[in-house]
Amino acid sequence: MRILFFFFLLLSAIKTNAQSGCTDNQAENYDPIAIENDGSCVYALTNHLLVPLAELPTTLAENSGLAWNGNELWTHNDGGNENKLYQIDTLTGAILREVVIASSTNVDWEDLAASDTHIYIGDFGNNDGNRMDLTIYQIAKSDLSNSIAIAEIITFSYEDQTDFSINNNGHNFDCEAFFYQNDSLHLFTKNWENRHTKHYVIPAQIGNHIAKNRGEFFVEGLITGADSDGEGTIGLCGYDTNGATFMWLLFDYKENNFFSGNKRRLETGTALSNSQTEAILFSEKGRGYVSAEGFQVLPARLLEFDIFQYLIPLTGVREIGKTFDVNVYPNPFDQEFSIRMGEIEAGNYQLRLFNLLGQIIWEKEQHLDSNSSFTIRPILPKGMYFLSLQKDGVGEIITIYKQ
Repeated sequence: MRILFFFFLLLSAIKTNAQSGCTDNQAENYDPIAIENDGSCVYALTNHLLVPLAELPTTLAENSGLAWNGNELWTHNDGGNENKLYQIDTLTGAILREVVIASSTNVDWEDLAASDTHIYIGDFGNNDGNRMDLTIYQIAKSDLSNSIAIAEIITFSYEDQTDFSINNNGHNFDCEAFFYQNDSLHLFTKNWENRHTKHYVIPAQIGNHIAKNRGEFFVEGLITGADSDGEGTIGLCGYDTNGATFMWLLFDYKENNFFSGNKRRLETGTALSNSQTEAILFSEKGRGYVSAEGFQVLPARLLEFDIFQYLIPLTGVREIGKTFDVNVYPNPFDQEFSIRMGEIEAGNYQLRLFNLLGQIIWEKEQHLDSNSSFTIRPILPKGMYFLSLQKDGVGEIITIYKQ
């Protein structure tokens, strides 16, 4: 109990003396003293190509959304197509089932979102900027076992839109991306005019709502898909007018202020390699799928991504400050990780490994001196852990990850 109390006392001391700045040591302007992230991180150009899985059938040439129902992957086509959802195979892209969504019209279906109990279809595509019938269809997941599912209706308008004149691809009130989180639907606009995206929120409830503007961010392109992994990471996919495709990662933000934390852009290829990317869906933290509609003569595609490496520190986060010159690598680790000391005072060091509950799951006392190193092979499930190093009552905690 005394060790556990000391562990959380140290973490409390960090918060008390928190200094804001860029806390991601993958960033160009990483501040090793900063504890509280202020969203200022700047990243070098990062190329991360999507991996093609399958060509989608011509029936899904204009697919535009992705969502899970259990372990089933579902999609749909965009405006002017049938009011249907399609279950597709995650390996081959083949259509496994079709479900007609009764009480709905596919004016411009653009994305899917999912809660534990419902699928949401975003009929909010608005190329001309003059739509006053923005709609989201809510379907019980249990109904997808039938050939016909009944939709309930959510309607909304943007709190800051006053001009409804026709302005084809020249305004900031188009939308092709949303996800469900914490009883709300989070929408991200496709700003044709200024290449920003705005984050709007409405309740995930039947009725008519006013979409509240929660922030705006310059994404340097057109956002076409959004998803949250449920663990603090948001992915936005889209493309530039020159045909380049990209993904934005939003993480380490404050509450629902998604643009307050780290904002990292990944260059994911071009329309020639990916077709026109339209939807993104996490399967687990750092991994998932992107779907793309056909582009000119190129087919619609299902692609996958693995961006876990961008979501964790390169060498561990120094929680207590720069007490010791120590490096932990690789981080995240698979079977083993190594500890390498820099210039330190020789002596006996107490090493402990804590889980997220603050419980000691491994400990060892070892004599260390400058430039010494050793390897640990802990048998652990994947996740986040804390490595504590102490000497003569002075300690440091490093966050490590098992993948």
